[in-house]
Formats: sequence, C-alpha cells, structure tokens
Amino acid sequence: MAPSSTNSSKGDSSGRTLSSLPTPLLTDWSGLTLHKKKEVLNLLYPTCIVRAVVENHDTGAVEAIYFHLVKVKDGTFWGKTLDTYRSDDYIDLPDGKVFAFPMKDVMEVPITRQPKSLRRKLEKYLDTAGMGRAVTGALRWRDYTIRAHGLQIPAFEHHPFRGDEHEPNNPQHTTTMGRGPKKHLKRLAAPSSWMLDKLSGVYAPRPSAGPHKLRESFPIIVFLRNRLKYALNAREVQAIVRQRLIKVDNKVRTDPTYPTGFMDVISIEKSSEHFRLLYDVKGRFTIHRIKPEEATYKLLKVKRVALGMRGVPHVVTHDGRTIRYPDPLVRANDTVKFDLENNKMVDFLKFDVGAMCMVTGGRNIGRVGTIQRRERHLGGHDIIHVKDSRDRTFATRMLNIFVIGDHTKSWISLPKAKGIKLTISEERDARRKTQTDGEKAAPAAAAE
Repeated sequence: MAPSSTNSSKGDSSGRTLSSLPTPLLTDWSGLTLHKKKEVLNLLYPTCIVRAVVENHDTGAVEAIYFHLVKVKDGTFWGKTLDTYRSDDYIDLPDGKVFAFPMKDVMEVPITRQPKSLRRKLEKYLDTAGMGRAVTGALRWRDYTIRAHGLQIPAFEHHPFRGDEHEPNNPQHTTTMGRGPKKHLKRLAAPSSWMLDKLSGVYAPRPSAGPHKLRESFPIIVFLRNRLKYALNAREVQAIVRQRLIKVDNKVRTDPTYPTGFMDVISIEKSSEHFRLLYDVKGRFTIHRIKPEEATYKLLKVKRVALGMRGVPHVVTHDGRTIRYPDPLVRANDTVKFDLENNKMVDFLKFDVGAMCMVTGGRNIGRVGTIQRRERHLGGHDIIHVKDSRDRTFATRMLNIFVIGDHTKSWISLPKAKGIKLTISEERDARRKTQTDGEKAAPAAAAE
C-alpha cells in the first residue's frame, strides 16, 4: 500500500524508505478520543510527546512509535524516536533518530506525558463519555487499519510501556491498595502444633484476631473437633459454642475460631472438665486436664513494664493483658500468677538462676528444666542455659523461656512426659516395654 504522506525519509545504502501513515482518530494514551484533532495538534510545541505510525516500504513492517518533538513548523513535526513500547527496531529506525512527519499523521497524544502547562488545555478535548480504557490508541489504530485497508503487520506487537514508571494512568504500573485482612488459611500452612492431617481438606480454620499470634494460637474448633472429638464437623462445634458452654480464662467464648494459646484455661462446666494449654516435648499442643482448683488461675509472662497515662504503672503480658499497679519488683521476663475469678495479680516469680521454666519456642519447645546461667549478647539475643531433671543441658533464646516455678516446685501441673525429652533409642525402648507388658497381660486376662 502506498503511503498517503508525501514526506519520506531515505536512509543509508540499504535504500530504506520510511513514511508515516495517516490515522482517522486522535486518542489519549488511555484510548479516549480527543475531539477537534486539528485544534489539539496546533497546541503542541517542542518537548511534547506524540505517537505516529511509520512504515518501512522495503520490508512492509509497520510500527507505532513515540516521538519527542524537537521542531514544529508549517504543519510538520520533527521528533526524536523514544524506546517506549519498543522491544526491537522493526522498521530500521533506531532510538534517538530524528524523523519528520506531517502533523495530521499523529495518532496519539498522551496527555499525562505532556508538560504540565499543556495538560489542562488538552483535557478539555477528551471524550470521557465515549470509548473506555480497554485498549490503547495503538491497538485501536492497528485494528482499524487491518479492517479498512487489509494491512499485514507481521512485525508490530504491543509491548509493555517501558520508562513510564511514574505514569499515573498506566494500568500496567498502577499500585493497588490492600484488600483487607486475609480470611483463609491453607491446611498445609497451618501450624504443626495443631497436628492437622493433610488429606482432610484444602483449608484449615483461620484463627480470629485475638490475644495470641496465629502461629502461637490454637482455635477452639480444632480443640473440640480434632482433639477432644466432641464434634464431628464445624457445624457441631458451632452448636456447642452457641450454647455458651465453653469458657476460656473464665470468660464465655462463642467464636469457634477464637485463638486460645499457651497457659490458657479452657473450661467445659457442663462436663466439669478443665484443660490448660501446654506444649509437649515435640512442640504440639497437648490435652492436659487439670483440677478445678488449678483452673482458677494462670501464669502470665511479663513482656513489658511501662508508665501509662498520668504516670500509672502497668505491665503487658504474653496474652495481651494490661495489669495496672503491679508489684514494684516485677520486671520484664518475670512471671505473674493471675487470679481469673477476681482478675488481679496475686503473686509473681522472678526470672532468675535456679527458677523452673518451660521452653515455648525453638527446637527445645516443651522441655522443662531449671535455669543455669544467662549468656549475654549485646545487640543480639541473650542465651539461657537450662538443665532438666535428668541432668541434660540445652540452650535457647531468652524469648523462649517461660518461668513456671520457683527453686523447689512448679506452680502448675505438667503434662504426662513432665517436660523430659527422650532420645530416639529411649523412645524405642519405652514402646517395646509397653508392647511387651500388653502381650503378657493378654493371656492372664483370657485365663480369668
């Protein structure tokens, strides 16, 4: 197809011939039509940016190129080619080359890329009620040309806009706002302390926002359905909690995904059962039944001591509580004994050498022992060395230490293993002994 423009650029020895092609529409970068094309083009001056379609008559390739205007005279634009939307030079017109073309051949005037003094004038010509922002002017020109003239455009492609990181109207580079809190939790991403199997579904109950972090919490639904087996599915758990039968720290909780956590007391008064959430030596939340007398209090680790409004002293604990007017001797990392019935502090334990502690994180989670010494690391994590009842020593970060007793005994009852971690061989011997005892007891029971 012969170019409609009389302007052409004859280049090097290859004898290439380049010319611009006329277009019926003038659009913004977003694809909106600009009315009164001639008036809009007369407003342009050097330093403006426009887009025109250039054809190489030797190869038949067509490309829509952005130009930075360097000269405007007698209805002709001289523009320097830009690399925007160009991944390759299809028409043998390199970047930075000055090319002349008639003013009427301009197909796009990106308003947001123009000088600030010109943007307001150009916005008046936008057809905001017309075509939308689905495609750019380049794509619209290509479709129109193919339909009207039957052009073959083997080399033209629509490439991402390069160099427009600050373009406010570019949908490819706009930053989207956050979409709120996440509402789902994949089963494989659930904490291992819940002991959920992999094949019972895709999702796991996501804990609600509460006093414990997601990775350190234990939803009520998992406790009732997966551990106690009091419900077969989530609907039955809903029926249980809506009857106001479940109490956490002496408060009724009706949210099935309420996040309980370490040291929390779960009470089911209808069955007269009380549980304290503790870790076993493998880092899993264990079902630890306690007596009603022990269910009246819990231990809290002090995370921070501060002064509040009007100089009121208070401590912040590991479960999000704020206790006003604590004992003046209480410091961070100490443990407070909290009365759940009266909601007040009744006693405290100092974080000191010789105190009994339980590890709440790391590879030694769930182990119980006495604090031997504190290894200080300025600018890092202090390391605490602990010895258990079998005289085995281990070390962990101070953040993972939770004091549970004084030099003589623990203030809470401990799970079955008493916080003693066995070696692989010791676990094997214990299993064999249990199996042997069971085999011996079977014949005796049959004889009776």
